[in-house]
Amino acid sequence: MKRYISILILLLLPVFSLAQSDVDKDQQELYSYLYSGQLDKAKMLIENNFLKSGNKSRQIIGYAYLTQYYTLTDARNKDIEVINSIKKAKKIATETGKEIDEAYVEYANTMYYAKINKWDLYVKSFVKSVNIFKKNPHENFVLAVLYIGKVKNTSMNRLETVNLSDCILANKFALLSGNSLLISATYYDIGTFYNTFAPKQKHVDSTIAAYNKGFEVSLKIKDIEVRKKVQFYYYNNVGITYANNKEYSKTLQIFNKGLQTYDYKDKFYIWSLLTNIGYLYVLMQDNDTALKYYQKAEIVSTDKQVTDQNRIGLYLNISKLYEKMHLFDKALVYDKKARETIIKEDKRLYENNTRSLDTFYQTEQEKNILEEKNKSYKKYEIWYISAIISIVLGLILLFFTLDYRQKLNKKTTSLLESEKQKLKMENELFIMKQEQLQRQALATSIQLEHKNTFINELKVNLPKDKKFNHLLKDEQLMDNNFNTIRDIIQETHPNFFKRLNELAKNRLTNLDLKYVAYIYLNMDNIQIATALKVDPKTVSVTKYRLKQKLGVRKGQDLNTFIRTMNY
Repeated sequence: MKRYISILILLLLPVFSLAQSDVDKDQQELYSYLYSGQLDKAKMLIENNFLKSGNKSRQIIGYAYLTQYYTLTDARNKDIEVINSIKKAKKIATETGKEIDEAYVEYANTMYYAKINKWDLYVKSFVKSVNIFKKNPHENFVLAVLYIGKVKNTSMNRLETVNLSDCILANKFALLSGNSLLISATYYDIGTFYNTFAPKQKHVDSTIAAYNKGFEVSLKIKDIEVRKKVQFYYYNNVGITYANNKEYSKTLQIFNKGLQTYDYKDKFYIWSLLTNIGYLYVLMQDNDTALKYYQKAEIVSTDKQVTDQNRIGLYLNISKLYEKMHLFDKALVYDKKARETIIKEDKRLYENNTRSLDTFYQTEQEKNILEEKNKSYKKYEIWYISAIISIVLGLILLFFTLDYRQKLNKKTTSLLESEKQKLKMENELFIMKQEQLQRQALATSIQLEHKNTFINELKVNLPKDKKFNHLLKDEQLMDNNFNTIRDIIQETHPNFFKRLNELAKNRLTNLDLKYVAYIYLNMDNIQIATALKVDPKTVSVTKYRLKQKLGVRKGQDLNTFIRTMNY
């Protein structure tokens, strides 16, 4: 069982996450407080359950209703507070980026624009908010509130006419929301439409039927103050409907029933009903009774629940009644009261409207300045974006260039290392070959020494006439040995002897080449002297002569020059 309950909760979560006003009991309670004039309770609920909420969307709803709260107060700075509330709501909505939050901002705008009589702006905000709320299946409550507001504001605008379709739409959304207050109010609006804009006999039944439906639903309203106000509209509107149809007995019956419903605390309702009964008796030509009810209403009108606008109507009615009774002095007194109250009220309205318009135009001016700044920013926005793109592309290009260079450097370094290793190996090979040549040269020298010893022995033992032949043979042996050494050197450095001849100022002899070859093999003077069968001093002299032939600078070693020669 628990498992099925858990699954059901999971299935319902998306529905509740989408729902706002239809299931938001705080929002519905808040609206009822504002509707019934319980402003202190409304302010407390706004602050505790909305503005202090950690949910930004809920804060926006709070500021939207705070706008409505300030439009209903008499605070001197209420216009500034209204603007500030809308600004805060708009700022948070910009942060959230949610369309539903934007709709609540426009909802707040409708209340503000209606208050300052900016009808074109009111309509724009109304359309925007309604279009967004209609996308959400659980915003019927706030849609009903919007259409109720439109019906009310249209009826107060002399240039506009209330449409029955708006009344029906308001009622439709109210029924879908299930809120008893809104359902009652929308039925009353339908009845008022029939009574005001189609006051023919055939619509009387429709009017009364609509009012009766509204009254039946009002019985479900739990809040006493809200229920009193809703039912007051029933008694008042039904009575006026019967009066317009000249059914005075029914009118009196309804008004008296209303008086029995309210107690001494409900000053405004009692005042309204007493005034209406007084006017009813005027219609019935019973001036004395009418005057009594007017006087009772005047006593009640001293309460703050009754406004100067209400008193003006009462004073004018009493003045006209005294005039009909030919009591002109008293008529003048109440006419004077009415005029004084009118002047007072006009002054108050003028000051309020002036403050409201000043605040509005100041806000619009700030808005225009901000828009101009935004236009200026947009002019340079493309340049800024282009510059940023150029910088980014430049950085990317720089990155790839540096990366390419780094890779190239690595490759070059790798090649240099390879070349270095190659040169090192070649150098090592050269040293090995040089050492091999030295060993071969030494071996050749030993062989040569052995041959020379052998030849010397032959010189002693051979007859004198054969000396020349032996010397030639000896020389031949020496040449053959040098040829072997030369071949070994040329295997390693093919251009060695060619380069020597290029450097030599005079042509080098075979003996010179032999000396150079032995020097290249790193043989010292004694080894060279032994190899060539000469005195070591002769070797030194020959080396000196070679330095001159090869152009070796003074102080430079011949051995080093030959071994490091560029060949």
